[in-house]
Amino acid sequence: MGFHDECGVIGVYGAKNAASLSYFGLVSLQHRGQESAGIAVSNGERIALKKEIGLVGDIFKQADFERLSGNIAIGHVRYATAGGRTIENAQPFLNSFKLGSIALAHNGQLVNHAELRAMLEDHGSTFSSSSDSEVILKLIVRKFVENGGHLGRKKNFQKGQSAQDQQNNDGLSKNNGENFSTSDSNSIFITSVIEAVKDIKGSFALCIMTENMLIGVRDPNGIRPLCLGKIDRVLGAEPLGEGLAEKALVEQGRNQCGCSEGEKEDKLKSASADFLTASDSSGRSTASSLSTTFILASESCAIDAMNGSFVRDVNPGEIVVIKKGENGTEIKSYQLEKNEKKTCIFEYVYFARPDSVIDGIAVQEARYKMGEMLAKESLVDADCVIGVPDSGIGAAMGYAKASRIPYVTGILKNKYIGRTFIAPTQAEREAMVFVKLNAIKSDLEGKRVVVIDDSIVRGTTSRRLVEILRRAGAKEVHFRVSSPQVKFPCHLGIDTPSKNELISSTHELEEIRREIGADSLAFISLEGMIKALEECSGGDKVVCESAKSTGDACSTKDEKSTEGAAGNETACSAGNKVVCESLSSAGAHIECSAKNAGFCTGCFNGIYPV
Repeated sequence: MGFHDECGVIGVYGAKNAASLSYFGLVSLQHRGQESAGIAVSNGERIALKKEIGLVGDIFKQADFERLSGNIAIGHVRYATAGGRTIENAQPFLNSFKLGSIALAHNGQLVNHAELRAMLEDHGSTFSSSSDSEVILKLIVRKFVENGGHLGRKKNFQKGQSAQDQQNNDGLSKNNGENFSTSDSNSIFITSVIEAVKDIKGSFALCIMTENMLIGVRDPNGIRPLCLGKIDRVLGAEPLGEGLAEKALVEQGRNQCGCSEGEKEDKLKSASADFLTASDSSGRSTASSLSTTFILASESCAIDAMNGSFVRDVNPGEIVVIKKGENGTEIKSYQLEKNEKKTCIFEYVYFARPDSVIDGIAVQEARYKMGEMLAKESLVDADCVIGVPDSGIGAAMGYAKASRIPYVTGILKNKYIGRTFIAPTQAEREAMVFVKLNAIKSDLEGKRVVVIDDSIVRGTTSRRLVEILRRAGAKEVHFRVSSPQVKFPCHLGIDTPSKNELISSTHELEEIRREIGADSLAFISLEGMIKALEECSGGDKVVCESAKSTGDACSTKDEKSTEGAAGNETACSAGNKVVCESLSSAGAHIECSAKNAGFCTGCFNGIYPV
């Protein structure tokens, strides 16, 4: 315990109640940030925004969603990593112009934001916050202007153009004295996002929106997670294009057969599936759907909370663009520079919810495996194993299984005390663990206890935990940690203390043991931790839902299986069986095996990808 979470982002395209869906997603990502939250939503003509300091459930009321109406939305929950803890730094950020707006939500931290901010200020940009996320937004705006874009649209009509046609030319248009279509404007904006992303360095998962478009971006190393999901139908909130699939069936004469409602539903889905396999002339993967809502999220658990289905992880260095196409919703994938994947390893240890899957690795499975590896490396005679809530529980169960020592609850967490709980003094903050955690005496009294925690940062919490266990009557307390010793601060989006505050950077193992008061202390090795992660989802069966709406499965035995889609490759490698439901909608190379993943381990060894 001791790390602070990063941030969480959500994007929704194609639902009448996009803000409400975003709300459900943000609630499920609340663990990633409890300082502020916000939702921006577009109704096709303007972007409305609400953001405040506090928890998602406290900020948004039913009346807010009547004002936040629209079919495109982005949302954000924040824990400050760059910038102060003020409302000015709450996200999403919104830049509104005469007839156009851009909103942005960011998870991560830039390492070159100071230089970029100085450059932008020299060219006339102004800032309302101290956040590096606003730097990204203003950089996109500058690139857009440099590329000939105009922040708004012209009011004069082209000759022969109807008022309705002119109204459809909404969004950001080219400043050349002529009216410019939305598609041309979108192309300029996409180019501007691509150019801006090439200039920023660090960790970032972005959700960007205009009045008519949603864009997701993941940094070239994939340090921060971002995934794609979809909802085929939303009860009470039908997605954009609802009814068009049925219209297509009418035109094809398919609904004249007197089929039942169930058969009709199947054919509607089949008709929609026909629009998920298109490709543009450049070979970039594209997809369009007549009845699908698409989701971008920091974790797959948010997609589950929105009653959606996981499609795939956004690839490192990938830009996913979701907008209206000729036949419905269209998705395009632009693959930029792609470095070696370096997912933040603490996503699996601490940050992510246990029910999420990140880069092909189930978080709870990863914690089980790390606990098993910890038992192999540092087994001790004991009567019971307990886990520190919440992120230590999975590792404790894995340790208990591998060691054959019974697992017991041991510690209860007060679910009503969160990080927003105020403790005015340092002494009170250190004692807060007694408020948040309490031992179950009947589980522990007179027993030799192995307690599993996810990390030791300053050592203060660990010392308090040992005190709690001894006060409950534990005969011995053996402290085990499911991550290696944290010796270096993170500059890529985790709010870690300075190096001299990290107990492992200034103390040897035996000194730390004496400091926290445990009978024994051991950390998992970095090699053992990585091996545990590589073992996840790499056995007899690998499941990769990537984007082929037909849901067809390709299965092989003892061989590699590849399925081409729009000139892009979906590679699935595993052992005896591969099941690959490939959605070519948001394409580029899709990695299905956890063994293809790499990890950022800078907190342990000081080696960072950026």
